[in-house]
Amino acid sequence: MAGYFFNHAALNVRNLTRSIAWYRDVLGLQVLFTFRASPRYSVVYLGHSNSTTHSKGKFTYQTAAQLTEAMMSGRARGLLELNHHTQQGEKGLNRRTSTQRFSHLGLIVPNVSLAQERLDIHGYGGVILKRAGELPDLEGPAGKAYGLLGEVFENDPAEAELVSQALLGALLVLDPDGNLIEVQSLQGET
Repeated sequence: MAGYFFNHAALNVRNLTRSIAWYRDVLGLQVLFTFRASPRYSVVYLGHSNSTTHSKGKFTYQTAAQLTEAMMSGRARGLLELNHHTQQGEKGLNRRTSTQRFSHLGLIVPNVSLAQERLDIHGYGGVILKRAGELPDLEGPAGKAYGLLGEVFENDPAEAELVSQALLGALLVLDPDGNLIEVQSLQGET
Protein backbone atom coordinates (compact mmCIF):
# COMPACT_ATOMS: atom_id res chain seq x y z
CA MET A 1 0.00 0.00 0.00
CA ALA A 2 1.43 3.37 -0.99
CA GLY A 3 2.87 5.38 1.88
CA TYR A 4 3.05 2.48 4.36
CA PHE A 5 6.45 1.44 5.72
CA PHE A 6 7.91 -0.30 8.74
CA ASN A 7 9.91 2.21 10.71
CA HIS A 8 11.20 0.33 13.75
CA ALA A 9 11.18 -2.82 15.84
CA ALA A 10 11.16 -2.39 19.61
CA LEU A 11 12.60 -4.48 22.42
CA ASN A 12 12.20 -4.27 26.19
CA VAL A 13 15.62 -4.37 27.85
CA ARG A 14 16.79 -4.99 31.41
CA ASN A 15 20.02 -2.98 31.35
CA LEU A 16 19.92 -0.02 28.98
CA THR A 17 23.63 0.80 29.19
CA ARG A 18 24.64 -2.77 28.42
CA SER A 19 22.13 -3.06 25.58
CA ILE A 20 23.26 0.18 23.94
CA ALA A 21 26.90 -0.95 24.18
CA TRP A 22 26.07 -4.35 22.68
CA TYR A 23 24.10 -3.00 19.72
CA ARG A 24 26.75 -0.30 19.16
CA ASP A 25 29.88 -2.44 19.50
CA VAL A 26 28.60 -5.75 18.12
CA LEU A 27 26.11 -4.67 15.43
CA GLY A 28 27.45 -1.19 14.63
CA LEU A 29 24.27 0.72 15.48
CA GLN A 30 24.50 4.34 16.58
CA VAL A 31 22.32 6.05 19.17
CA LEU A 32 20.02 8.45 17.33
CA PHE A 33 17.99 9.82 20.18
CA THR A 34 17.12 9.15 23.81
CA PHE A 35 13.63 10.05 25.00
CA ARG A 36 13.03 10.19 28.75
CA ALA A 37 9.27 9.63 28.83
CA SER A 38 9.38 9.90 32.62
CA PRO A 39 12.06 9.81 35.31
CA ARG A 40 12.00 5.98 35.19
CA TYR A 41 11.04 5.19 31.59
CA SER A 42 13.46 5.71 28.70
CA VAL A 43 13.17 5.01 25.00
CA VAL A 44 16.36 4.93 22.90
CA TYR A 45 16.38 4.79 19.10
CA LEU A 46 19.39 3.25 17.34
CA GLY A 47 20.16 2.77 13.67
CA HIS A 48 22.80 2.31 11.00
CA SER A 49 24.07 5.42 9.26
CA ASN A 50 23.74 5.31 5.50
CA SER A 51 23.58 8.08 2.99
CA THR A 52 20.38 6.90 1.34
CA THR A 53 18.23 7.46 4.41
CA HIS A 54 20.15 10.11 6.32
CA SER A 55 20.90 13.23 4.31
CA LYS A 56 24.18 15.12 4.59
CA GLY A 57 25.63 12.72 7.16
CA LYS A 58 23.22 13.94 9.85
CA PHE A 59 22.40 10.93 11.93
CA THR A 60 21.87 11.96 15.54
CA TYR A 61 18.97 14.14 16.57
CA GLN A 62 18.96 16.77 19.30
CA THR A 63 15.20 16.96 19.78
CA ALA A 64 12.24 14.62 19.59
CA ALA A 65 10.81 16.88 16.87
CA GLN A 66 13.89 16.34 14.67
CA LEU A 67 13.74 12.56 15.06
CA THR A 68 9.97 12.49 14.54
CA GLU A 69 10.29 14.55 11.35
CA ALA A 70 13.00 12.20 10.02
CA MET A 71 10.92 9.13 10.93
CA MET A 72 7.70 10.49 9.46
CA SER A 73 9.39 11.62 6.23
CA GLY A 74 10.92 8.17 5.77
CA ARG A 75 14.53 9.36 6.11
CA ALA A 76 14.97 7.37 9.33
CA ARG A 77 13.91 3.76 8.71
CA GLY A 78 15.02 0.38 9.95
CA LEU A 79 15.45 1.61 13.50
CA LEU A 80 15.71 -0.34 16.72
CA GLU A 81 13.84 1.06 19.72
CA LEU A 82 14.99 0.00 23.19
CA ASN A 83 12.44 0.44 25.99
CA HIS A 84 13.72 0.50 29.55
CA HIS A 85 11.77 1.01 32.76
CA THR A 86 13.49 1.16 36.13
CA GLN A 87 11.64 0.68 39.38
CA GLN A 88 13.17 1.95 42.57
CA GLY A 89 15.74 -0.58 43.76
CA GLU A 90 15.54 -2.54 40.51
CA LYS A 91 17.79 -2.65 37.46
CA GLY A 92 14.84 -2.90 35.09
CA LEU A 93 11.16 -3.67 34.93
CA ASN A 94 11.54 -6.88 32.96
CA ARG A 95 13.71 -8.56 35.59
CA ARG A 96 10.80 -8.83 38.00
CA THR A 97 7.53 -8.51 36.17
CA SER A 98 7.84 -9.59 32.57
CA THR A 99 9.65 -12.07 30.39
CA GLN A 100 8.41 -10.45 27.18
CA ARG A 101 11.35 -8.96 25.30
CA PHE A 102 9.78 -8.19 21.91
CA SER A 103 7.73 -5.05 22.28
CA HIS A 104 6.22 -3.99 18.95
CA LEU A 105 6.70 -3.19 15.28
CA GLY A 106 6.34 0.47 14.34
CA LEU A 107 4.42 1.15 11.12
CA ILE A 108 4.11 4.57 9.47
CA VAL A 109 0.99 5.21 7.35
CA PRO A 110 -0.30 8.26 5.48
CA ASN A 111 -3.47 8.42 7.59
CA VAL A 112 -4.18 6.51 10.81
CA SER A 113 -7.97 6.92 10.49
CA LEU A 114 -7.93 5.20 7.10
CA ALA A 115 -5.74 2.42 8.51
CA GLN A 116 -8.31 1.93 11.30
CA GLU A 117 -11.09 1.73 8.70
CA ARG A 118 -9.13 -0.87 6.70
CA LEU A 119 -8.70 -2.97 9.83
CA ASP A 120 -12.42 -2.65 10.62
CA ILE A 121 -13.26 -3.89 7.11
CA HIS A 122 -10.52 -6.51 6.59
CA GLY A 123 -9.66 -7.57 10.13
CA TYR A 124 -8.39 -11.09 9.29
CA GLY A 125 -8.32 -11.80 13.01
CA GLY A 126 -6.42 -8.64 13.95
CA VAL A 127 -7.66 -6.75 17.00
CA ILE A 128 -7.59 -3.01 17.64
CA LEU A 129 -6.35 -2.48 21.21
CA LYS A 130 -6.43 1.29 21.05
CA ARG A 131 -7.67 3.68 18.40
CA ALA A 132 -5.81 6.91 17.71
CA GLY A 133 -6.95 9.57 20.16
CA GLU A 134 -7.77 7.05 22.90
CA LEU A 135 -5.64 6.49 25.98
CA PRO A 136 -4.02 3.03 26.18
CA ASP A 137 -4.92 0.42 28.78
CA LEU A 138 -1.53 -0.08 30.42
CA GLU A 139 -2.82 -3.10 32.34
CA GLY A 140 -3.64 -5.07 29.19
CA PRO A 141 -1.64 -6.43 26.26
CA ALA A 142 -0.28 -2.98 25.30
CA GLY A 143 1.15 -2.44 28.77
CA LYS A 144 2.76 -5.87 28.65
CA ALA A 145 4.21 -5.29 25.18
CA TYR A 146 5.74 -1.96 26.19
CA GLY A 147 7.10 -3.45 29.41
CA LEU A 148 4.73 -1.25 31.38
CA LEU A 149 2.54 -3.50 33.44
CA GLY A 150 -0.16 -1.83 35.51
CA GLU A 151 1.63 -2.52 38.79
CA VAL A 152 4.49 -0.30 37.66
CA PHE A 153 2.29 2.76 37.90
CA GLU A 154 0.03 2.00 40.85
CA ASN A 155 2.05 4.35 43.08
CA ASP A 156 2.84 6.88 40.36
CA PRO A 157 -0.25 8.00 38.42
CA ALA A 158 1.63 11.02 37.02
CA GLU A 159 4.11 8.71 35.29
CA ALA A 160 1.28 6.58 33.89
CA GLU A 161 -0.30 9.74 32.48
CA LEU A 162 2.97 10.83 30.80
CA VAL A 163 3.39 7.47 29.08
CA SER A 164 -0.29 7.31 28.09
CA GLN A 165 -0.15 10.77 26.52
CA ALA A 166 2.93 9.77 24.50
CA LEU A 167 0.84 7.00 22.88
CA LEU A 168 -2.31 9.10 22.34
CA GLY A 169 -1.96 9.54 18.56
CA ALA A 170 -1.00 5.93 17.85
CA LEU A 171 -3.24 3.08 16.73
CA LEU A 172 -2.29 -0.11 18.60
CA VAL A 173 -3.22 -3.35 16.88
CA LEU A 174 -2.61 -7.03 17.59
CA ASP A 175 -1.96 -9.08 14.47
CA PRO A 176 -3.69 -12.49 14.22
CA ASP A 177 -0.81 -14.05 16.20
CA GLY A 178 -0.94 -11.49 19.01
CA ASN A 179 2.08 -9.35 18.00
CA LEU A 180 1.67 -5.64 18.71
CA ILE A 181 1.82 -3.21 15.79
CA GLU A 182 2.13 0.50 16.64
CA VAL A 183 0.66 2.53 13.77
CA GLN A 184 1.48 6.23 13.49
CA SER A 185 0.58 8.77 10.85
CA LEU A 186 3.11 9.94 8.29
CA GLN A 187 2.04 13.52 8.98
CA GLY A 188 1.48 13.14 12.72
CA GLU A 189 -2.28 13.27 12.11
CA THR A 190 -4.95 10.80 13.16
